[in-house]
Amino acid sequence: MCSPATAAEQRDYRTKLQIINRLWGHIFDLLLYIQDNEGKTIDQIQQEIDRTEYYCSPYADCDDDELRALELARTVQQIKMRGKNADA
Repeated sequence: MCSPATAAEQRDYRTKLQIINRLWGHIFDLLLYIQDNEGKTIDQIQQEIDRTEYYCSPYADCDDDELRALELARTVQQIKMRGKNADA
């Protein structure tokens, strides 16, 4: 199954929608950079694109069925954590 291996990677997990949102942010940053508006440097934009690529890595070798199972497992885990936090 496709899933982050470590607890740190699980905390750093992004949904496909969050990744798409980041990609649109990169597009707008690049447009501002091209137009010479004040904004991020090309190095900052590249670092953010590299980070987004990292967020995509859990999806690299997965088919859609595996992704749905992964997202369901994460949802169940989040619900369990909320329950534990509510009990504390």
